[in-house]
Amino acid sequence: MACDKFQRQAINAYSKVAQYPEFTVAQFTQSSVVVLGRQSDLASGTRKSWLKTHTVPPAAPHSTFPVEVPSGGTVAVSPSGRQMIILHACSTNAPTGSNLSGKVELWNQDGFVRTLIPEGGGRDPCHGAIYPESHMFGCMEWNDDETRILYCADEYFKVPQSTLFSSQDKVTGSTCSPADKFEWRESFGEQLETVVNPRLYVMDLAASATSVGCQAVATSAVAPDTLRGWSLGKAVWAPHDQGVVCTAWPPGRRLGAIYCTNRSSTILHLPSVLQTRTDGVQWVELTPAVAAATGTEPLAERTSSTHNPIFNPDKTTLVFLEHVSSGPHCQSGVLCSLQWSDRGTFGPLVEHVPHDWLYGTALSERLSWVGTQTLVLQTQRNQCLQLVAVTLPRGSSSPHDSMAPTKYPDVSVIDAPDGTRGEWSLQLLAATPDRGGQIVVAVSNAATPPVLMLGQVQHGSDAEAPTTISWSDHFHKGAFDSTDTAWNARMLPVRTTEVAPTLPPDDWAPWSALLHEPTDSVIEPSSRPLIVFPHGGPHSMTSTAYTPYIPAFTALGFVVVCPNYVGSTGFGDANIHLLASSGRVGTNDVRDVHAAAETVIAAGLCDADKVVAFGGSHGGFLSAHLSAQFPSTYKATVIRNPVICMATMVGSTDIPDWCYTEIGAEFDTCARQGNPPADIVRSAPCVMLTICVFVKVRCHLSCETGEHVAIGWRCVDASVLPVWLQLERMRQASPLSLASNVRAPSLVLIGAKDKRVPVNQGWMWHNALRAQGVDTKVRVYPEDDHRLCGVECAGDVFVSAAVWFHRNLHTS
Repeated sequence: MACDKFQRQAINAYSKVAQYPEFTVAQFTQSSVVVLGRQSDLASGTRKSWLKTHTVPPAAPHSTFPVEVPSGGTVAVSPSGRQMIILHACSTNAPTGSNLSGKVELWNQDGFVRTLIPEGGGRDPCHGAIYPESHMFGCMEWNDDETRILYCADEYFKVPQSTLFSSQDKVTGSTCSPADKFEWRESFGEQLETVVNPRLYVMDLAASATSVGCQAVATSAVAPDTLRGWSLGKAVWAPHDQGVVCTAWPPGRRLGAIYCTNRSSTILHLPSVLQTRTDGVQWVELTPAVAAATGTEPLAERTSSTHNPIFNPDKTTLVFLEHVSSGPHCQSGVLCSLQWSDRGTFGPLVEHVPHDWLYGTALSERLSWVGTQTLVLQTQRNQCLQLVAVTLPRGSSSPHDSMAPTKYPDVSVIDAPDGTRGEWSLQLLAATPDRGGQIVVAVSNAATPPVLMLGQVQHGSDAEAPTTISWSDHFHKGAFDSTDTAWNARMLPVRTTEVAPTLPPDDWAPWSALLHEPTDSVIEPSSRPLIVFPHGGPHSMTSTAYTPYIPAFTALGFVVVCPNYVGSTGFGDANIHLLASSGRVGTNDVRDVHAAAETVIAAGLCDADKVVAFGGSHGGFLSAHLSAQFPSTYKATVIRNPVICMATMVGSTDIPDWCYTEIGAEFDTCARQGNPPADIVRSAPCVMLTICVFVKVRCHLSCETGEHVAIGWRCVDASVLPVWLQLERMRQASPLSLASNVRAPSLVLIGAKDKRVPVNQGWMWHNALRAQGVDTKVRVYPEDDHRLCGVECAGDVFVSAAVWFHRNLHTS
């Protein structure tokens, strides 16, 4: 009965804090800003997406009622503000090769105009699913005269309906090969499993009638045949509609791309999209060697990931982001620019913003520019989402080698609305150079749900160098709303007592954690339970931005500590490499997180006998480790899609490079291209490989061909097999190697569609604990992936975790 009562309390607590809207993106028009937001409908288990229009100064404050729009789609307002495209994205569960491409609607200021049906001129659909603008590959770009739409969609693949014993496709009547029916088509992994061959397309609105109703629209593919096998996306129109500039990912083995900034890519200019070039040039590679990139073959060696090209408002400068394409995921990016010429020549490559500044940054022409040469970027710094303003130089003072960039550190950090940089997080939604430069942001902190704020750029002595932002509550009069639950959020300085043995103490990075305490609780601080809540990654961060789980836990009387342990983003790349390059994952990060718990306990802010751990992905890895390495401290754990054994994960995850990097090894680039790593060839003819935790088998490699390793009765490509020492290191770094120490009850939450951490990882932990008599249960969410973010799923995760903690803390 007590658990039933507490469950009702948990449901009520989560319902209150999950009701607030979140803002995803916005777009300025001539006199207003259109904001796209969404809210969770807990009763139906769905998310409602909506549009709301606000006037901007100098107009008087006014806003419309929100209007519901399709979830997961795109809203793209034309440059004049007179037309708008709404994309109804097709379901992500649609089978690969299905005819569902998504519905595209054209609207103007008078209302609905017509539905646009892409028409390629053949019997089959011209392409597969259209990707929304928020998608990793997606774009939805109007050209200058607003007659064409540039977008990204998957290439159409016809799934044969016939069998091997019939020669006709019974659905379309056309002949097709039944042998293709069950052919595996490689995708881009987690959340991108239906993305197989992204291509660019142009929709010609002028070629169709303007009557109301459904109209087939002439559509043409953009990429030439010479780029067959490349994946194209995130594109913009070149100046004066002289082709398209896009991000291009090379062919070869595909690794998971979502949340991974280190995937090799380049930027191409496709000049012959709308007309034929007399010089026969079909595409030009703009990075990394601009001066020499006019041939027909891309560069053979790729050491960077360049992506997200955008032009400045007067179309004289191309700007893009660059990351390294090796090593740990989510290292900092560099903002680069090229001077653009209509003559087809390009100025020098220039780097802006020093390393260690840009984490989790994205570019968009509608999101970034507040002046002709000035743009605002969102980044992670310390424990906040911050904004920085960057001013690009006009022209170049002297010629220089494009491979030796000149640095222009014209960067300003933008203060939050209260004049500080330490508590509030700012999510950039839209920017415009009009009216002197304006931005719209969603401002939040741990105690305050997101609120829209308007920022007016205040230029310094240099006309293009913003020094400050003047904030206005034009959209939101009065004080910020806060949740009903009162709690205190503050930085908690932590220093790990044990440092890596290979590092002197002075080189060990200090770090801090976010501490959340209920302030309206009648329970004495020293009697409150503590939830240790490490983030995943490990190269990500817990920011001060609002998230429903924190206020919901504090409403139930929990203290929550969120450590940004060494290895987190936002503190510099050296901080990232201190964990990844040292090969001390599973040791240093665990000790950091435990040090945060010990700091809270030592301060008398919680009950030392009521400490639990809650985390997902690498946070689940850490939570499992905490219960194994410090079994007397942690009384219960809840782990979501956890990494349990890296040695068994490496062969089936979409990011095998992560397993190598986090133990301090290098993921061999030749392995990505299908060539056997040299260390395996040298170790022939006999190598001992640890294939799983308990079993070692003898493997034989052909010295003559170097192509395959025979493992028992299976034949495995040698390019994907690490040597046994690497596998053994992965095993030792994993919590499964210490499972015999665990005494804390463990609830395992699994997303059945997870491609990042294979579902067998959670089951391995459950089975290992059950075999030794530890209380453990599993909850499986059939329609959820690695994020466990479905409306019903997210609510169930919280309630199940809260009840699990309550039950085990009150019965232990």
